Amino acid sequence: MGARGPQSHPTRRAPHKNARGNAVTRKAEVTENSPGYWDLITGNNQRWANPRCKERKAAWLLWRDRLTSRFAWWCQSGNRFAAWWAFDMEALASAAGISQTELNAMACTEIVYRLTDSDDERGIIEHSWRREIEHSKQWHPDHWREYATRPEFGVPGWFCDSVISE
Repeated sequence: MGARGPQSHPTRRAPHKNARGNAVTRKAEVTENSPGYWDLITGNNQRWANPRCKERKAAWLLWRDRLTSRFAWWCQSGNRFAAWWAFDMEALASAAGISQTELNAMACTEIVYRLTDSDDERGIIEHSWRREIEHSKQWHPDHWREYATRPEFGVPGWFCDSVISE
C-alpha cells in the first residue's frame, strides 16, 4: 500500500490551475445574479478582460431593458449602470452635440441631466442639487458656491448661477 493522508500527494495541483483569469463570457452565459449580470451593473470587470468588448456589449443589449425596469428607482435619480457608461453614453453625447472636452469637465449627474429625455428625472436631479446648495449656504454662507461646486457634491456652476439669479 502507498502513503495515506496529507503526505500522500505532496505535489498537488494548484486550485483552479487551468481556469482562465479573464475568460470571455458569452451573452448566453449571463443569467440573473451571475457575475456577468452584476458586471453590467457595477463594472467590476470580473467576467470580461476588456470592458468594451463585443461580447459584453451583446450582453448589455440583451439585458438593458430588463435591468432598467428592475432598477428603475435607482436610474431615476441620475444614476446609470456601468455598461451604460461604456456603450450608450458616448453615442447619446455625440447625438446631443456634447464634446469629449465638455464631458470630461462634467460630473456624472450633470451628464445624465444633459442626456436624459425625462423631465421627472431632471426634476429629481435639480432637487438634489438645490439640497446641496442649501447645505452649502447653511455651513459656508460666505463661500457657499465654492463648496457646492466641489466634485463630491456635483452641482454644476451654471446651476448655481441660475439659483443666484432667482
